[in-house]
Amino acid sequence: RNYSAGPRSSLSPERGHKSAGMSLVKVSVDSFEVKKEDAHPFCAYELTVTEGGKSHTLSRRWNDLKLMYEELQKEHKAELHAARDRVPKFEPHSWRLGGSHLDPDFLKQRQSRMEELLQALLDAFDISLAAESGPECVRTFLAANGRPSARRTWIPSSSSCVSGIGQAGRRSVS
Repeated sequence: RNYSAGPRSSLSPERGHKSAGMSLVKVSVDSFEVKKEDAHPFCAYELTVTEGGKSHTLSRRWNDLKLMYEELQKEHKAELHAARDRVPKFEPHSWRLGGSHLDPDFLKQRQSRMEELLQALLDAFDISLAAESGPECVRTFLAANGRPSARRTWIPSSSSCVSGIGQAGRRSVS
């Protein structure tokens, strides 16, 4: 099933207007879809990234967000700590039994939290994809033609966000 978002987030300022701490890059998490890989269901979120009047869409899993955030914590710990009042706390996983991790209400909450966190990171770090400014792992996460990672979320990762999510948005499996 494919679920689309309700009303757009109120986090985004009027397009084209930049104020201190507000990125010109905007992200919206428009929908999610439950998919299967090797008979294991997972959720992929459809994101739209806009900068300078140009937009692209990509698909990411919650675990992709987790890997990006872990890399951000490693590489930009001080900056992330300084922005803690503007960036919501990220809760990587909540343990749910059976198929309840694919419950539409739960996934809608994650969809909303993903958009809120990403836009807050874009604003806090003043990220520009076109100018290649800001943390590389966030820019890689939002890169065009992104697809959800090939690995299931419960398999531990030994690679970082930057090396783990490739140009086409695929995580390398080692």
